[in-house]
Amino acid sequence: MPDGDGLEAVRVFRETGHGRAVVISAMASSQHRIQGLDADVDYYIGKPVEPKELLALLRQYEHRLASEGKIGWVFDTRRWCLISPDGQTITLTQSEIRVLSCFVEAAGLPRDRNEIIEALGKTIEDYDPRRLEIMIRRLRNKVKNHGLDLPLATVYGGGYCFTENLRKLE
Repeated sequence: MPDGDGLEAVRVFRETGHGRAVVISAMASSQHRIQGLDADVDYYIGKPVEPKELLALLRQYEHRLASEGKIGWVFDTRRWCLISPDGQTITLTQSEIRVLSCFVEAAGLPRDRNEIIEALGKTIEDYDPRRLEIMIRRLRNKVKNHGLDLPLATVYGGGYCFTENLRKLE
């Protein structure tokens, strides 16, 4: 950094009340890592960084933020689960994953039943809409078994709406 070091930037970052900090540095001796931890860095990684290791760390980091309730609902398609704002993990079926995918970019916007049926890979003509209603009820009950309410509202005559933030991990 031309006008300071990364640890000083972290100190300023923390003073302004911002969240977490991950440092990737060529200065990776144990002394530097200890200085980073003393500066309140959450993760201190030495270069060169293995890309798969960095991705795993970021997924873990995001999971931790979700468990602290800082992200909202997280939809993890790799692990086939939904993570609640308080960090509870709810295992999903393939059909539930397809249904929830409809709401990722549409938080607060209703999704028509026909759109959801098509996302399930079915045709509207050959699919009984009551099957969708049963699937939604089972998903709500699955979440309720964890002591939570799924923020998936029924839109009269229209479909469904995920009423909170839903973020997708891939």
